[in-house]
Amino acid sequence: MNKNALLVPVLLFSLAGCTLLGGGGGGGDGEGSADDDRSSGGEELEGGSTACVIDRDWQLDVADMAAQLGETVASGGVTVISSTGSGESGVYFDQEGHAGSATNVTYTIVIDAGDGLVMTMVQNHAGSPGGNWAWDGESESTMIFDEWTGEVVITTDTTINGTPAPTSTTPLEGGFGGQSMTVSCDGDTLVTQSEGSPFTSTWHAAD
Repeated sequence: MNKNALLVPVLLFSLAGCTLLGGGGGGGDGEGSADDDRSSGGEELEGGSTACVIDRDWQLDVADMAAQLGETVASGGVTVISSTGSGESGVYFDQEGHAGSATNVTYTIVIDAGDGLVMTMVQNHAGSPGGNWAWDGESESTMIFDEWTGEVVITTDTTINGTPAPTSTTPLEGGFGGQSMTVSCDGDTLVTQSEGSPFTSTWHAAD
C-alpha cells in the first residue's frame, strides 16, 4: 500500500475543526460577553458585517468542502478517485452574542492505495454545540468564541477493497470555545476560516 494513503485518516480528522461550527437555527445557552477591546456580538456594532451575519440560517457548502479535502489529500501524493460530501451543516448568530449550530455531514473519500488496493473512508460529523461569539476588536473581520457547550461526534468507517476496518468514534467537546475565525460576509454568502486551518468554509443564507 502507498504509505501516503495512511495519512488519509489524519487529514479527514483535521477537517473536523473546519466544519465544527455547523448547522441549524438557534442560539447557544451562554450569555454574550465582552472583554476590553472585544465588541459583543452586535450590541455595540451596527451595520457592516454584523448586519450581514446575524439572524440568518447559514448553510455550509458541503460539496466545496469535500472538494477541498480531496485536493489536500491529493497534494500529499495520494491518488484520489473521488471526494464527496452529503448532509447539512449550518450556523446561526444573534445580536446578543449567542451562536447555535447543528451538523450532520458525511464525507466520503476513495483513493487508489496502490498494489490493486482501493481505500474508502466514510466520516460522519454530527452534533449541535453552541455558545458565545463576539468580534475581536472593532474590525468585524475576526470572530472569537467562548463558553461553548455540546460536542460533535466524529465516526470513521474505512474499507479496503470492501473489507472493513474497525470503526473509530471520537467526540470533540466544547465546539469552537476559545478559538477564532476570520469572516467575510457579502450578501447571501459567508466565507470563514478557522485559526490555523488551511480550509475555507463557504456558507449560503437559507432565508
